Amino acid sequence: MRVGRHISVIAGLFCFPAGGHAASQCTFTTECYEGEICQETQFELTFRAGTGGPFEMELVTDAETIGVAVGGTGEFAHLAGMTESGFYVLTLASADGAARFTAHLADGPQAITYLGTCEVGQ
Repeated sequence: MRVGRHISVIAGLFCFPAGGHAASQCTFTTECYEGEICQETQFELTFRAGTGGPFEMELVTDAETIGVAVGGTGEFAHLAGMTESGFYVLTLASADGAARFTAHLADGPQAITYLGTCEVGQ
């Protein structure tokens, strides 16, 4: 798939113009570590057009940039990718921008889930 098609998929899900390569900001306010009670947090990530190659969309966090594949329906988008540190999934709801970001980390192994919202095309 090409960058334009990835952006078109996201644009179709969230009804924003696909012109340009706008980045989208996600803000998470709840963090849930595997086996522990969820807590408040302030975690952000961006998803944007990538640099090419097999992963032409990226999730960008403070820790790393993750090349992702895009899928979904008219109601939800799923962006998933893998690095040496683990497997990552961002799920977005088109109705209200609700978002869940899950990191399945090789260290442990352990899983961390973040709950929040995304604003597409900011």
